[in-house]
Amino acid sequence: MTIDNGQNATSAISVLAVNPDVYYFSIEHLELKGNTATLGFRPRLDSDPTVTVNIGQVSGSSHNTIITSNRVMLNLGAATSIPKPDILYFSTSLDVQVGGSLSVPDHWFIQDGAIVQWCGAVHSIQNVTVRTGGQLNIGYSAYTSPNPVSSGQVALDTLTVDDGGLVGSATNCTDTPATTQVELTLNALHRTETFSFDPTYFTVTSGYTDVIIHPANPNYNCTLSLSENNVVIHAGQTCTIAPGEHHYTSLTVHPGGVLLLAGDATGSQMTTIHAATVLIHPRGLLSGVATGYSSGGPGMGQVSGEGGSYGGTGGSVTDPVRLYGDMQRPQHYGSSGFGSNSGHGGGQLSLIVSGSLTNEGLVDVSGGSPSSGSEGGGSGGSLYVKAHQLVGFGIFAAKGGAGGTSGGGGGRITYQLKSYYGKDFYGESLVNGGAGTHAGASGINLSLLQ
Repeated sequence: MTIDNGQNATSAISVLAVNPDVYYFSIEHLELKGNTATLGFRPRLDSDPTVTVNIGQVSGSSHNTIITSNRVMLNLGAATSIPKPDILYFSTSLDVQVGGSLSVPDHWFIQDGAIVQWCGAVHSIQNVTVRTGGQLNIGYSAYTSPNPVSSGQVALDTLTVDDGGLVGSATNCTDTPATTQVELTLNALHRTETFSFDPTYFTVTSGYTDVIIHPANPNYNCTLSLSENNVVIHAGQTCTIAPGEHHYTSLTVHPGGVLLLAGDATGSQMTTIHAATVLIHPRGLLSGVATGYSSGGPGMGQVSGEGGSYGGTGGSVTDPVRLYGDMQRPQHYGSSGFGSNSGHGGGQLSLIVSGSLTNEGLVDVSGGSPSSGSEGGGSGGSLYVKAHQLVGFGIFAAKGGAGGTSGGGGGRITYQLKSYYGKDFYGESLVNGGAGTHAGASGINLSLLQ
C-alpha cells in the first residue's frame, strides 16, 4: 500500500475505514511518500470488536505519520511472508491515541527524527532505544500491557536514550492534564551523561540499574586485537582492524561509531572477521574505502587516464582480461588506476557470522578517487558475507572510485546465506562503476545458498 502526498507542504491524512465486522487484515509493505503523508485508522465505537492491523514493512520518513485510534491494534513488523523480527527500526512518526494499541518486537528503535506520541497501550514490549533525533513522548493515559494495565504505568526491561534521543511528555492525550505524572518501572536505564527525566512529567521507581553508555572521553582511537569477546564501538569512537583472522563473540558499531579496515596497499594480506553476532546500527560505519592496491593490482589501469578493474572494467578499458578473482569466494583487493596520483583500489573483507548479521548502517570497500583530477579511479574491492541470518535496511558497497578521466570498475560482493533468512535483508548492495568522463563498469553481486 502506498500513500503519496507528493511534495505538498500541507498535511494530508488518508483514513482507512474498516467495517465493524472485520477483525483482522494485513499490509505487507506500507510506503508513505511525500513531505507529510499520513495514514490513519478510523476510530471504532467502544461496542465494536478490536481490529488487528498487521504491517510487515514500513517505508517513510519522520515527516510521515501512522495514527492508530480507538479499538485499533497496530501490529508492526508482522507479515505473512516473513516471521516477526526481534528488532524493529522505526524512522516514521507514530501516534498511538487514547483507546488505540500497538504491538512491536522485543526491541524497538525510535530514530532519525521520528516522533512517537504514546497515549494508548503498547503490548509485549521489553526494550526501547531512542536515538539520532528520535523522540518518545509519553502521556498519562499510556500504559504497557499485559502488566501493568493501569493508565499512566509503563514498565520496560531497558530504556536506552542515546545520541540525540529525547524522552518527554505527550501533550495531545485527551481527558488528562499534561502534567499528570507517568510512573515508569525500569530494570535498566542506559543513557548519555546529559539525559535525565523531567520530574514534572515522570516518576521513576527506584532500584533500576543506571548505566552511562558513553565513556567520559569517547573521541579516541583504538586498534582491535585478533581475539576479543564483545567488541562495542560507540559514537565518536574510531577503531582500526589490521589484516588477519579475527575472532569475536559479538561486534556492535553504534551510530557515529567507525570501524576501519587497515587493508594492505600491496594486496597480499587479507582480513576475515568471525563472530557469533554482528550489529551495525544506522550511521554506524565499517569502512575499507581505498585500502587496496595503492599502485598496482591485477586490474591496474595500463595507460594514462584508465581506471582500475576488478569485478567490472575501469573506464576506458576495453579488454575484459583485466577482470580477476573468484566470484563465489571473492577475497581480492581492488586495483589502482593508472598513474602515481590515481585512485587506490578498494578494500577486502570476509565477514563470517554464525548467527545473525544485522546491517542498518554502511559496510563499504569502494575504490578511491585520484589526488590528481585527470587520472583514473580505483576499482571497488571485495566483500564475502556468510551468515546464518542477514537482516536490516543498510548498505553493502564495493563501488568503483570516481576518476577525472575514467572511473574505476565495480568490485565483487558475494552473500552465502540460508535460503529463507536472506529474505530479511531489505537494504542495498552496490557495485556501481565510478563516475568520470568514461564511467567504470558495474561489478558483480552474487547470492549463494549454504
